[in-house]
Amino acid sequence: MNWLKINSEAKIREIKELSQNGRVLIFKYSPRCVVSYLMRTLFEREWHEEAMKMETYLLNVREYKELSDKIASELGVEHASPQILVIEKGKCVFSASHGKVLVSNVKQFRN
Repeated sequence: MNWLKINSEAKIREIKELSQNGRVLIFKYSPRCVVSYLMRTLFEREWHEEAMKMETYLLNVREYKELSDKIASELGVEHASPQILVIEKGKCVFSASHGKVLVSNVKQFRN
């Protein structure tokens, strides 16, 4: 996957701007969590860039907790990890966490 890293508030603004013209995916994970590792690995195996046509952003919630909290607050979602968020026109139109972090759950949102 072509993950773009969320490592600043500028990236959050970038995501909101990009989402004005198409859906954007955020994947939040913790590198110390076995469930996060397994769900990220499964997600990456099932993802097909050419089919989904969606920018994908990755957020390490351990390293950037304050950015995770900002995303949760600005998008009106509860923090979870692992978690996927689909952003459209600056709003979260879909979220799933833990065992529901599956490509099959976001296929309906492909661009």
